[in-house]
Amino acid sequence: MTTDPATSAPPHDAVEDAVEDDRRPARGDVATLQWAFSRAQARVLRASEDVLVLAAVLPRGSRPLPPKGGRLQLRWSDVDGLHERHCVVLGLSSGLLHLAPDGPSVTHQRRRFFRAPVTVDLTIHDGQRTVHGETIDLSEGGTRASIGHETLLPSTHVTTTITVGTTRYRVPCRVVRHTPNHTGAEVGLEFGPIPASAATMIRKHVFTAQVRARSNGQHR
Repeated sequence: MTTDPATSAPPHDAVEDAVEDDRRPARGDVATLQWAFSRAQARVLRASEDVLVLAAVLPRGSRPLPPKGGRLQLRWSDVDGLHERHCVVLGLSSGLLHLAPDGPSVTHQRRRFFRAPVTVDLTIHDGQRTVHGETIDLSEGGTRASIGHETLLPSTHVTTTITVGTTRYRVPCRVVRHTPNHTGAEVGLEFGPIPASAATMIRKHVFTAQVRARSNGQHR
């Protein structure tokens, strides 16, 4: 039995690797702080290249947070995987923890679906608002998309119309990340249940993009 390479799908096994990068959590993300055999949950209130501001809730019986100049590890997750980054404590004031990133972050990528750079048009429906954009990369489980200067808050549930091939699909999504940049903003969208026909078409696009990336020496 032969398989048509134009329509065969990549395997659905989990994919995991660890890479150094320069990521930071987005505003609204919930992160885990780890230090001296203790851990706590914190919500990110502000995130810039130099400073992170978090509202931390220390569990009863935990050790005190490191003093100014001390170090701790910050862990958070999004559609791209689990991220870790060491930080230096700048101070704790009025319950707000100020941290400075110390060194690169490490991303542990674990995905049920393969992702590839695929650019297609999409429209995001957030209540009465309509946001237009295009995908940066795509998988059966979600997409990273450019949306200009619009803002979509993490954890917001939206409906996305995505054009794959010559067909439009309406897909329920959850916003998992919103990252401003010099051209506007990117969002990470996690798909809800999608039509089987859409999943098949996405697999074809992802497979084709992976083949193209390998031939260009860009496969990751």
